[in-house]
Amino acid sequence: MAFYSKRSKVYHTKPNCPVAKAVKKKNRIQGTGGRKLCNFCKTLGKGKKVVKKARKVKKARRVKKRRRK
Repeated sequence: MAFYSKRSKVYHTKPNCPVAKAVKKKNRIQGTGGRKLCNFCKTLGKGKKVVKKARKVKKARRVKKRRRK
């Protein structure tokens, strides 16, 4: 089941994708919406690199939020 978020430029197909997990259920819209497939969903299942990269992305977002304050 593919879904996307109003704010997102990509759609997700894997429920265990770390980026997809961050999308709240109420903000999920079924379908692709003409968007590109999420890179994490593309590479999911190729090993630990995906999880490692997801952690880096989350960490970078946290640092950005701290800098804004």
